[in-house]
Amino acid sequence: MRTQKAMRVFLGSACLAILGVILVAGLWPFNPRPSNQVKWLDKENGVEFRRGIIFTEDPIVMVPSKAEQFTLELWLQPAINTTAPILCIYKRQPHEQFRLLQYRDTLLLQMERGSELTALEIDQVLHPRQNTFVTITSNPQRTVVYINGVLAQASSQFVMVPSDLSGRIVAGSQPFEYGSWGGQLRALAIYRQELTSGQALAHHHSWTSGNVSADAPQDLENAVVLYRFDEHRGKLVHSAAGTGPTLVIPDTFSIPAKKFLEPLWASATLNRAYFRDIAINVAGFVPLGFFFYAFLTTMDLRRVSASLAAIGIGVALSLTIELAQFFLPTRDSSLKDVLTNGLGTVIGVILRHVSFGSGQRIYQ
Repeated sequence: MRTQKAMRVFLGSACLAILGVILVAGLWPFNPRPSNQVKWLDKENGVEFRRGIIFTEDPIVMVPSKAEQFTLELWLQPAINTTAPILCIYKRQPHEQFRLLQYRDTLLLQMERGSELTALEIDQVLHPRQNTFVTITSNPQRTVVYINGVLAQASSQFVMVPSDLSGRIVAGSQPFEYGSWGGQLRALAIYRQELTSGQALAHHHSWTSGNVSADAPQDLENAVVLYRFDEHRGKLVHSAAGTGPTLVIPDTFSIPAKKFLEPLWASATLNRAYFRDIAINVAGFVPLGFFFYAFLTTMDLRRVSASLAAIGIGVALSLTIELAQFFLPTRDSSLKDVLTNGLGTVIGVILRHVSFGSGQRIYQ
């Protein structure tokens, strides 16, 4: 009897410790309103991101035209080699967005239209603490990318139209889930025309020398938005084009259109990181299933009841964490985690049952 009581105390303590570890791991850093770490550069135009976001509250409207051309320009400086979203232009529906990402030293362009995802990679162009001027110009036949005014890539497979850039802007993060880019953003512009190679080089010199309005007045007339980041203070970045929405620098970091309990199929990317995340989610709940089942069997519960109760505790805990993560900007809320955590709990229950070595079936 004394041995059984000591075992019950030990197992109960282990269950409480496991609960604490899982809650800390699932909800850290426990801050629903983290500060937005975006600051103005001291002596130059631009803003610096650490863990921050800026966005427009109103969408850009790209008016359809016969030419179906546009140009996007971005002057940036990465802080480190990382994988993170630099710029997104999105519509309210999930998976309808244009994304510009840093993937270590690679610049990655992605266009999501429903379930269709197309991408274009420009290798070895992003380096820590080095300025990079990106020009993306497109027509219905091809997309051309210039880096610092020099042709870097041309593709007829990755094709965009102006309506792909109709939407709200997010810089430094992304609209639907957590992501954080570190670096400086010094200029951002969208034009309703395709630039030639000569114009792309001229724009590069114009921007980087700080003489945009003097050197390229004819191009400013075709600007949809043009952000020079020359305010140097405050919470607003105005478009010098006279049109387009204002960029907002909020006091707190948040995800503008965060997904709530994202379905399993919507988050499936089938890459190494995705399967590693699944493995971590499963393994993290195996101890919970193992020890809770063991503890409940010391409470004079039948094994089938104890196993169902342990699995129910695991699923309920995971669902509670995912619901809470929706209110934490640095965490993502996903049904995939609930399912994989539940699977880990089931595996833990099975392992504990097998470890009894009694040869009895779990529902006895």
